[in-house]
Amino acid sequence: MPSLAQLIADFRTHLESEDRSPCCTLSAYGVDLRCFQQFLADRQLPEDVSAWDVRTLRRFQEWMTAKGLAQGTRVRRLRAVSSFLTWCEVEEYIARNPARKMRIPKPHDTLPEPVSEARATDRSQQPRAPGSIYKRNPDRIRCRLWS
Repeated sequence: MPSLAQLIADFRTHLESEDRSPCCTLSAYGVDLRCFQQFLADRQLPEDVSAWDVRTLRRFQEWMTAKGLAQGTRVRRLRAVSSFLTWCEVEEYIARNPARKMRIPKPHDTLPEPVSEARATDRSQQPRAPGSIYKRNPDRIRCRLWS
């Protein structure tokens, strides 16, 4: 079996060529997987992907929490490792992705505050930039916000 570094390089090639992932995604996956490698080194765990189980991933989650990483960062990193393991499963480096046995939490999503009718009316009275689609019909903004 190839080394972990080689597997990560192959995964990156897969993301670049087959998935056509944007460079910011590639960069984020790289950072997240390097963090996972750092965790393995800190805990003196094997780099062999076939040796990892759900306990390894839970320890990684605990390690990130102990380091004080934000919830969104922890979730993103777990998802990156899960995606990597899914790829390893498809490529038949492992029999089954251990992350499937784990519930990876979702980051906290917040919705924007609703716009009041008074604020929408105020905004409809403001001068519009040339070429604005609302320039000719300021009531159109109210229709889109409240429909």
